Amino acid sequence: GYAGFDVTSGDVTAENCSFGKVEAESTSGCFTMSLSSMPSEFEAGTTSGNVEIFLPEDAEFTLEFDRTSGDLELDFAAVMRGDEYIVGSGRNEISIETTSGDAIIKVK
Repeated sequence: GYAGFDVTSGDVTAENCSFGKVEAESTSGCFTMSLSSMPSEFEAGTTSGNVEIFLPEDAEFTLEFDRTSGDLELDFAAVMRGDEYIVGSGRNEISIETTSGDAIIKVK
C-alpha cells in the first residue's frame, strides 16, 4: 500500500506499519515511523524537524540524505558510493531532505 503525509505543523508517528511506498512532507514537525517491512520507496522532507525510521534488521536500501543543517545517525553497516549510503543490495530507496533536521535510521 501507499502512505502519504503532508503536515504544516505537528509530528507524525506510525508504529508497526507496512507500506510499499511512503511520502512525507512537513514544514515544522518530526516524522517517526516503525516499519515491519522495508518499503520499496521512502521519501521524506522537512523544513524544521527530524526524520526517524525504525527498520527490520535485514533491510536493504540506498540512502540519500540532503540537508542544510543536520546529522545522520545510521545503525546499519553501509558502504559510501558518492553521496549515497548503500546497505545490503541497496535495492530499495530512502530519500530524506531537511533544511534543519536530523535523519535517524535504526534497527527495529
